[in-house]
Amino acid sequence: MKRHLFLLIGQSNMAGFGPLEQVKPIRDPRIEVLRNGSFIEATEPLHQDHNRNGIGLGMSFAKVLADHWVTDRIGLIPCAVSGTAIKRWVPGADLYQRALRKTQQALPLGTLRGVLWLQGEADAATQKTAAKHALLFEKMVHNLRNDLGDAHLPFISGGLGDFLAKFRPCRRFDLINQHYQQANLTNYSFVSSVGLNHMGDGVHFDSPSLRTLGERFAQTYLTLTLTT
Repeated sequence: MKRHLFLLIGQSNMAGFGPLEQVKPIRDPRIEVLRNGSFIEATEPLHQDHNRNGIGLGMSFAKVLADHWVTDRIGLIPCAVSGTAIKRWVPGADLYQRALRKTQQALPLGTLRGVLWLQGEADAATQKTAAKHALLFEKMVHNLRNDLGDAHLPFISGGLGDFLAKFRPCRRFDLINQHYQQANLTNYSFVSSVGLNHMGDGVHFDSPSLRTLGERFAQTYLTLTLTT
């Protein structure tokens, strides 16, 4: 039985703050999560970076792929950290190095199939911070592929919620999304979050929306990898 590995990176919306009681749990022995250097059957919350962790997009993403590959396992490597700006995700920065180290630790246990990225709220305050984000994002993707030894590693980014239009600290989220859509990268795709809802705080997706977003990531991944 093969194990397909996926790295999950970004900030709180990737980690997932969705209330556990809002949706039906996903339990499938084919879906695993990296814990202390080993893969175990995954249960939510996948991330353990914050006391608000709950539903994220990882489980619904993995469920679609598990049903696609049927007899194989999906190994999730959760490395997102809430509230983090992209400057902590560039080569040499603490979270980049942590994600790289955990992924390299997992490589003997499976085959790395892709990277999922959902981040940008922390860099969406002004046009200047959004422009800097754009430069650092593409640098991060190139370097992560190089450091993981796969120049064609599929990379998928998710769009920031359109509800951020009413959340002043993220008022230039549109520039972040625009760059993700137009990024000059190969074997790359963008997942829209249009139409999804926040959990009442104006910034974090609710649990049903995270389920939908994970499914969108999965369908985008399958389309990307079946056509490249």
